[in-house]
Amino acid sequence: MPLVTSNNRSPLSRFLFWILICIQALYVLTIFIQKPGMNHFEKAKVIDLIYGDAHKPFVYRVLLPSIIRTASGILPRDTKASTEDRVRRTSFVRNRFQAWNWEVAYALEYVLTFVLMYLSLVGFVIALRYLFLGLYKIPPLIIDLTCVAALGVLPAFFKYTSFLYDFPILFLFTLGLGLLARKRWGAYILVFTLGCLNKETTVLLVLVYIIFFYPSAAAGQKIFFNLLVMQMLIFGVIKIGLFFLYLDNPGGLIIFHLIDHNLGLIKPYPPSFYLIWAALFLLLFYKWKEKPLFLKQALWIAVPLIVSCLFFGYLDELRDYYELYPIVLLLMVHSAASSLRIPFSVLDKSRHEVRFLA
Repeated sequence: MPLVTSNNRSPLSRFLFWILICIQALYVLTIFIQKPGMNHFEKAKVIDLIYGDAHKPFVYRVLLPSIIRTASGILPRDTKASTEDRVRRTSFVRNRFQAWNWEVAYALEYVLTFVLMYLSLVGFVIALRYLFLGLYKIPPLIIDLTCVAALGVLPAFFKYTSFLYDFPILFLFTLGLGLLARKRWGAYILVFTLGCLNKETTVLLVLVYIIFFYPSAAAGQKIFFNLLVMQMLIFGVIKIGLFFLYLDNPGGLIIFHLIDHNLGLIKPYPPSFYLIWAALFLLLFYKWKEKPLFLKQALWIAVPLIVSCLFFGYLDELRDYYELYPIVLLLMVHSAASSLRIPFSVLDKSRHEVRFLA
């Protein structure tokens, strides 16, 4: 049976797909803002993040705050006043601001925040499709359903609190994986830089780069090490710069949560808990040898992510694993497609096919 690729989709089906994604992204963002919300965590309130007054290490996640602060400063002064006035005079919007614990005095900053987080969600879908099409040849309906499911599952990640930088890391890390898989080095370095400005866990892309490309780097050893050094320099310069920029902010480089939270998770759970996780692991590892090598190698980032969450995060806070989300999702798609006998093929079966392109 011949494969149906995404190029065979009709203009109408593409249009309807993106209309659905735009509506769904708006719904997911509303849940994200409302429950658990963004402003009840005193150390990293939205306006404090934007104007550099939040605690460390949260204040180091500067990408969206910098864009919002700059845009707010560039726009005419009456824009800020008129935005605040419109929020006050529009009962529905004013009630939303009150329900979300958003200060009306900063209405312009919050509107920009909403728009950028929304664009990050839609960008995540674009990046996920890009990664998908770089690894599989599969019917377009499966890609569309995966993207819809990827957005639909996200509210399960919303626990404890939500942060300004959550959706950008989901978008940029997924796009970084897609660019790595396709060896688009110029675009990758740009995305990597933006990701490091957004959250330090973007450095996990370097681990994917090393694990996947090093064994076949003999044919392009120079460019391999040049790109590796470039990534480490970018990460180092950004980290050192932010360290000194926010040297006087309260807080520390890390927050230790092993004793005050994670040890408390060691307790009996209902049988359904173990059944759900067993089913997820089965779906993840089913037909492991046939899955894309890139995704199997990228899954190694789970080790440093889980270890860091054990000591410095909440193990049960799924938003800490956004970097793993696209990897796990596309590995599971392989299992589901295989089980349902959906025709598809893997595009990167061998590491030895990798060539380093300038």
